Amino acid sequence: MTHQYADDYNGELVPGMPALTEYVFSRTLKSVKKGAELISENSIAEVRRIKELPGKDIWLFGGASLADTLLKAGLVDELWLSVHPILLGSGKSLFYKHNSRIKLTLLESKTYETGLISLRYSIDNK
Repeated sequence: MTHQYADDYNGELVPGMPALTEYVFSRTLKSVKKGAELISENSIAEVRRIKELPGKDIWLFGGASLADTLLKAGLVDELWLSVHPILLGSGKSLFYKHNSRIKLTLLESKTYETGLISLRYSIDNK
């Protein structure tokens, strides 16, 4: 399997989709794939900087630890959750312990034929 890079499509990751920048947050990686930017220190400051750049939404995928850090810093505006119709016997926690409650407002929900439910919430960062 070969991978196409954004350079192959004039900066577009997918043909027809606007160009995007991929940021990889890691304390252990020394390099990342072509076209991505590695951020290994000061994640909160770097996310604040990225949020100030021109452009649209920032999508954080994976990394419960990073998501928790950014949530506690008030840098997450929306939370999208998918509930799968499977009960796992064990696994990693989705959220870490917080000292206070975080108020969510349901913006959208969608149920699929498979039983999966997609939930989109806004986060009250005040």
